[in-house]
Amino acid sequence: MNLLLLIQKKLRCLFFSTLPLSLLICAMSVCLYPLLHLIGISKIAPAQSGISFLNDRSAGIIGAEPLATRDFVCPDGLTGKGQIIALADSGLGNGQMSDPHPDLKSQPGQYPKVVMLKSFTDRKETDDPNGHGTHMASTVAGTGAASNGKYKGIAPGASIYFECILNSQGEASPPLNIEKLFQPAYDAAARIHINGWGEKNNAYLYSASQIDAYIRKHPDFLVIFGAGNDGPNSGTLTQQANSKNSLVIGASEGARPAFGPGEDNVNQLARFSSCGPTSDGRLKPDLVAPGSGIVSAAAPLLKSNFITNTAYTKMQGTSMAAAVAGGAAALLREFFLKEFNLRYPSAALMKAALVNGAQPLPDNTGAGFGKLDLCNTVLALKEKSFLFDDEQNPLLQGQVSSYYYTVTDEGEPLVATLAWTDPEASPGAASALVNDLDLTVTGPDGKVYLGNDKFNKGLKDNKNNIEQVVIPAPKPGIYKIVVKASKLTRGIKARTAPAQDFSLVYGQPLQAEIVEKVDQNSNTIKFASGEKITIPPTGKNSLGGRNLTKWSPQNIFPGENAYLNPQGNQLYLNGVIWRNKSTESLAMSSGTLWLEVNASKQEGGFYLHPGSIILANGQKIINPNLIPSGVEIFALVNPTTQTIWWIKTDYFSKEGILSEIDPSKQQVYLFGRREPYLLADDVIFSFTDSMVKGCREDLPFGAPTLRNLEQLAPGMSIRLIGAQSDGKVGYVAVNRSLVTGQCLYIDSVNGDLILQGGGKYQVIDNAPVTINNKPSSLNEIKPGYHLTLVMADQTAISVIANSLVCYGQVVFYSDLENKLYILDYQNHLHTFDLSRQVQVFRWQQTSSLNILLPGEYVRLALDPEGQSVYRLDIADTLKEQKGTLYSYDKDTGLAKFSPGAQGLISTRTMVIKNGYPVKMNDVLPGEQVVYTLLKVPKSEESIISCIKATTENKPPSLQVSCQREGENINLSGFTNGDCIYLYLDLEQLIELLPQSDGRFSISLNQPDIKAVQIVAVDRLLGGVGGVYVNVPEFFNDISGNIFEKEITSLASKGLLTGYPDKSFKPGKKVTKVEYIAMLTRLIRLTEKKEEQAFDTRNFSWARQTLNTALQYNLISSGLPNLDFYAGQPLSLEEADSLLTIALKKNKDRFDLDAQGIDSLVAGFSKSLLKKNSPLDFITRGEAAYLIYQAVKLLEN
Repeated sequence: MNLLLLIQKKLRCLFFSTLPLSLLICAMSVCLYPLLHLIGISKIAPAQSGISFLNDRSAGIIGAEPLATRDFVCPDGLTGKGQIIALADSGLGNGQMSDPHPDLKSQPGQYPKVVMLKSFTDRKETDDPNGHGTHMASTVAGTGAASNGKYKGIAPGASIYFECILNSQGEASPPLNIEKLFQPAYDAAARIHINGWGEKNNAYLYSASQIDAYIRKHPDFLVIFGAGNDGPNSGTLTQQANSKNSLVIGASEGARPAFGPGEDNVNQLARFSSCGPTSDGRLKPDLVAPGSGIVSAAAPLLKSNFITNTAYTKMQGTSMAAAVAGGAAALLREFFLKEFNLRYPSAALMKAALVNGAQPLPDNTGAGFGKLDLCNTVLALKEKSFLFDDEQNPLLQGQVSSYYYTVTDEGEPLVATLAWTDPEASPGAASALVNDLDLTVTGPDGKVYLGNDKFNKGLKDNKNNIEQVVIPAPKPGIYKIVVKASKLTRGIKARTAPAQDFSLVYGQPLQAEIVEKVDQNSNTIKFASGEKITIPPTGKNSLGGRNLTKWSPQNIFPGENAYLNPQGNQLYLNGVIWRNKSTESLAMSSGTLWLEVNASKQEGGFYLHPGSIILANGQKIINPNLIPSGVEIFALVNPTTQTIWWIKTDYFSKEGILSEIDPSKQQVYLFGRREPYLLADDVIFSFTDSMVKGCREDLPFGAPTLRNLEQLAPGMSIRLIGAQSDGKVGYVAVNRSLVTGQCLYIDSVNGDLILQGGGKYQVIDNAPVTINNKPSSLNEIKPGYHLTLVMADQTAISVIANSLVCYGQVVFYSDLENKLYILDYQNHLHTFDLSRQVQVFRWQQTSSLNILLPGEYVRLALDPEGQSVYRLDIADTLKEQKGTLYSYDKDTGLAKFSPGAQGLISTRTMVIKNGYPVKMNDVLPGEQVVYTLLKVPKSEESIISCIKATTENKPPSLQVSCQREGENINLSGFTNGDCIYLYLDLEQLIELLPQSDGRFSISLNQPDIKAVQIVAVDRLLGGVGGVYVNVPEFFNDISGNIFEKEITSLASKGLLTGYPDKSFKPGKKVTKVEYIAMLTRLIRLTEKKEEQAFDTRNFSWARQTLNTALQYNLISSGLPNLDFYAGQPLSLEEADSLLTIALKKNKDRFDLDAQGIDSLVAGFSKSLLKKNSPLDFITRGEAAYLIYQAVKLLEN
């Protein structure tokens, strides 16, 4: 599948991809922008086109995790038990309720996990061909059975009512009448309905109006929609996210930082998350929840991207955030029932309670009222510091309801949130709000605060049906909270007087802190805020299990969340214990990252909170870098921030030079010690590399290797790390000194290698050599191979060679197609297959493809044919920055920019000027540039991976001619520039200097090349221009043929193609489909995508050709067997007829006389009739002759 078709497929089914559309468009815009567009939606009428689905640690981030612990807030904990949650999405697993994903299986003695699985479209199957629905269902209510509970959903005790809305075209297609989707779920007792789909067009249209109407008729039905995945710009919400009465959820970042950017800051809005306001200025989304790096159940029809446990997969999107919020809503609904015996809380109350406890993000733009914090809401309701009124008696025009709240502690904010279920507005209404209520809070000093008047400007809100007042530091005293019916125009039921019911939640949250230090001697806790308290005699401590941890100072750890009730006598604590067998830390730009050494067990790692307590072998360690990699650790992770605050480790460490390896006994020997060290069964190997010398392009990548015993070699410097408990070595750290570069010369007899840059190295006898990941020998290495030498002093003890290496920038990775799209350093697009055993490395360790993002810079090791990637290294990007080139030193490679930055140019730096690939010398000081810096591990240097310059200077003129002569191509032309670049195949560049009169010419032996990019540069003034030249196809069997001239001419114009063996077979009988292909290219006809496509089994290469011929009536659509027709030989009479039809149907385009076409075509075939009768079958060469004559006619 070509790249355009793949993108079109992705655009048709946006929700299928885990990649946000905004990032996809951004990454591809340089070469594909004209191809990408979004379908517009009618303003008033309902429309189905353009609908798309939007899419562990999330439970900790939103505060749901401790609520599941028994007796934390209620005896059995909150798990969603008894709640039925409806979900409208793609499908579920394999579509069989009797054989679901393990996480969605019913538990013995429990209510069924999936109570209904039904299709609501023309597609009768209920399976999940894209994984979206399965992932969401398990995020909501999965039991985690396939991971011993590790990746369970937010409400694992809840049940799912699943509605499949994937149609037969693979698109989201919910019913036009939304009641047909909602009512069956409502009748089945579902009171929460989650939707991860939406139509483009940020407007209050038919769909949003329907949603509001249904909720108004069923006020206890909470409908949740994802905001959309078209952020970060404002006004990018879906139509459905314009609904007033639904709860609209945006996405904040998850917390799996080792998987890359976008998953490393829980307090940041995900870049892809769609933002408000709505078209009429309302605040949406209402809340945000984690929506990136979400690990949940994988559908069996798709390959998992989560190597740690392939029963799961990782996705991102506001769909995932909506699923997280939906699970949280189920827990809140369960709490209302258990704590207050409230069986039917209104959707307005649910919204008000969740909003009242939400935490604003540092930059709250696009985050609505903040990030979901269920623990904050539930604990405040539990301790009665939040009060609520789910008012069912509606207010009439001008009426008010008053409430009072006494503040005794000004340390916590006073928050009041009003929500009401508003009657629907008309589709396309300028203002969606129908009934306007107003919220006011009056303090003891008489100061009045208005709802949603964030900056206290005295402005009333007449747009939103959620209003909030936040008083950050309320003075002690009595506060009066008033809800007023300011302007009512409709009743809450048909044909009733204007009136409006509402829900109000108000009060102060519990004092929320993080434990910084526990002093057992004084029985005190010091919080991160600096406050110190005495540990109460009783409290509740949840450390991630279903049961409370015994209340004791010894069981309280730094990093735990702490919630203290207003009376100060009830302390709630919760944290997460992370135990990992073999761990390492990486110094990143965002902090110290701790993660699993074993790539097959990596779950994303955790950042270390600055100032955390680290205990190593009983000693307190200030610098985390002093702890060696590979140690077993116990760590306390703060659930909300997902950062480590406390670490304990006990280990032994031995260093030395490896002298012997005994793989059969799992033993290693060090020089100077007779006794071996015993390796643990699950021992981990790590290779820490030091670049003795390397080409600059390799420095950001290093040369990490697979971590196994086979990679060890005597003479290597190693470090053994083991557990004190059993004395076994669990981690072997190997220090390698490396040299990398391109091989220039090899002397296999003497064992000498010379690399690019002049370095000469001796290779020891019998040194292990691998080429393209396979064992080989030194004499098999050839000049041009990319080499990595493992050094011992000045001698190479191991050689790793790759015959073909490509450096470039990721455009797109298709998990579905198993293909990688790359812009190489010459700005040329390439498509590569990924081998089944592809090795991926990042941060000097093994990784996986699922972390790969558009825009990242990679080094690819390719098979000898340059088609498949068997190794992929990812560089760490420091930053992309705009500036002006200040200077470039060709000798040192140092480029300086203003203001103030600098970096080194390598031979694989992508240098682009006005869109054309050039050399760094062609970028002149003072020109505007955008440059990207890559981090070099363990170095202050940075390598420039890409520099894009712009100039307004006039490009030099450029004229080019290309002729093929057998296997050679002859290029010639003229330019008034002073340098010519010829870009051939993968990373092939030839530089030419024109003659004094501007002419240039060159002959190249290139039998396979199909196109050449030619760039002309004016090095004095800075102008640049270029052209692409198609190279005539080379045929190895036409030399001396009577039709050689015609075949060669047509091939140069792209009108003919040959066979894979480079033959044309001019004497072979031409088939009808081959001739029709020549005709469609001649007339330049293209397939009409909107029309019915012909599906061929025998001629897949010609599917578009046959469709085009049918659509333009070159052949009859009434043929009983088109496959049979296409493969038949063609007579001269039939050839004349098809050519005549094609020319007559396009006579106006080519200004032809219709009456004369018959005689013209007859003239073309006259010479052929000398040896053929009209009914004789013609050859491919004779067919080329006819097309050639038509070309001459059209050119004239």
